[in-house]
Amino acid sequence: MDTINNIVEELSKVVPCGFLMSEEFETECKNSGFWGRWNFFHAKVTLNGGNMFASREDKANILLDSMCHDLSNNSYRALYKFISLIIKSYCEHENLRINLNELRFLLRSIGITKITEIEPYDSNSPFTQNLIIEINKWDEIKNAITELENDCRYAETTMDYQNLGNSCRHLIIKVAQLVYDHKVHDNITDDGKIIGKSDAVEMLSSFFSHSLKGKHNKYLKEYAQATNNLVNKLTHDTSASMKDMLIAVSATMNLVYIVGTIGGKFNNDYFV
Repeated sequence: MDTINNIVEELSKVVPCGFLMSEEFETECKNSGFWGRWNFFHAKVTLNGGNMFASREDKANILLDSMCHDLSNNSYRALYKFISLIIKSYCEHENLRINLNELRFLLRSIGITKITEIEPYDSNSPFTQNLIIEINKWDEIKNAITELENDCRYAETTMDYQNLGNSCRHLIIKVAQLVYDHKVHDNITDDGKIIGKSDAVEMLSSFFSHSLKGKHNKYLKEYAQATNNLVNKLTHDTSASMKDMLIAVSATMNLVYIVGTIGGKFNNDYFV
């Protein structure tokens, strides 16, 4: 745990902990799949009587420490993904690069040698700040699924369940955008409207129509619509239960597996 403590300490040196309490970072967490877990620790730190009179910065430090140690217990790769999110969010928000030498050394000490996600934000790197690094988008989907599974374990309140519904919604949209190509697939809905960039059901329906013929097409469209309905209901249901959450998350993950299978990105060995 000494190394994790050192990582947390170094991270708090290069990224002001106050940023972690900002609306900008909250939005990034919601869009990345870390929101359920982050919200859990945020509430735990904020409501702890011992932290009642702690400063905003001290609370942020406690929150960062709790989150990083918990993620490291799951996997160092999950920890790295969260660190990458913090660095990317902060640097892009402030439009700057930071010295990541010591943090890179600490990450290597726990076996994280591939750090392409944070490379553009290192002031010591030969890369330019606006360098676009090609990342396997299906790896991002795989990571999002892992985070979704992890967040389910920490969900305890109705708000947690609703947040997971929102995470599912973002994941479905991301997958739909990944496989849908308006140049290849129909970009007009059955009622004559142009398919929007966030209209996941219509994008997937067009993808299914182009990829499969026959009854598979119809059933998969219906499944995509049903899954989307479950997720939307969960997101807005102020009386949502754990059972509602588990059903919506399970349906979402299965939909992702189906799309990945049709797209040739999923086989017996998980994602290829």
